[in-house]
Amino acid sequence: MCLGIKIFFEPRTHINKDMDSLHPLSSKIFLRSFWISMGNPKIILFLISLFPAFIEQEYNQTVQLVILSLIFVFLLLAPW
Repeated sequence: MCLGIKIFFEPRTHINKDMDSLHPLSSKIFLRSFWISMGNPKIILFLISLFPAFIEQEYNQTVQLVILSLIFVFLLLAPW
């Protein structure tokens, strides 16, 4: 919070046009944020607690988990 207040009160400087070349590609940003999200323990715990409710014990559980994961990723990435 102190850094935010410090930056807010600092005088503004001009941004160089050369700074645009330093920004990574949007695909790299997407992949980095995707892996950060997948490594988030809250998401992992959410999925671990959600998926068992929809898995049938009589059938192959690995296949069901893969299908549910693909549906989840599709819904997550779908452009609503």
